[in-house]
Amino acid sequence: MTYEKLALLRALVARPSREIAPSVQPMLDELSKAGYVIEDAVSGWTATAAGCQVVESLRPQTVRAERRN
Repeated sequence: MTYEKLALLRALVARPSREIAPSVQPMLDELSKAGYVIEDAVSGWTATAAGCQVVESLRPQTVRAERRN
């Protein structure tokens, strides 16, 4: 996954968005085809559980360990 797609996915994990800039729409379409984001009628574009898992898997081990304690 490119840094740009990962940044977009991270942003949607943190906060869904109803409005997406036309310049990032192709990346959003690719993330949607991969099952990482969906468009919800109420929230707009948001990350799926699979998208959240991708972001979580890329976090450093120490951060994940600290959150469990």
